[in-house]
Amino acid sequence: VLYGFATQDEYDLFMLLIGVNGVGPKVALGILSAGTADSFRLAVHQKDIKGLTKMPGIGKKTAERIVLELQDKIGPVASEDAGAADLGNSAAPGLSDILAETLAALTSLGYSEQEVLPVAESHLAGCTTVEQLLKETLKALGSGR
Repeated sequence: VLYGFATQDEYDLFMLLIGVNGVGPKVALGILSAGTADSFRLAVHQKDIKGLTKMPGIGKKTAERIVLELQDKIGPVASEDAGAADLGNSAAPGLSDILAETLAALTSLGYSEQEVLPVAESHLAGCTTVEQLLKETLKALGSGR
């Protein structure tokens, strides 16, 4: 069987996934096609078992095994790095966590990161919790539609 990948990053993630007990090539391809590599990394870093079980072929035990085995091997999430770089000079360290969690929540609702990131960043200054930022971002996104 021949497998193809758009990027080296996807290939590397595929190889890590098939190394997990209970995850074969078919399930690994399903995971990669269900979302972006960064959204998968974010789910693993945040130990989002519920989000992982929504991917094709992943049950609760497999999701827990993926988080356990890949948490240290999976590498950094690009969206977290970008958020930290943008916020590093002017904001407190906790704000990048608020932004990352808000982005994860909104992308799980079906919004694209490119659509959500500028809106969330513009409302970040006035928010101290994920809930506040999520509410403000959803208001802004809803008024634009």
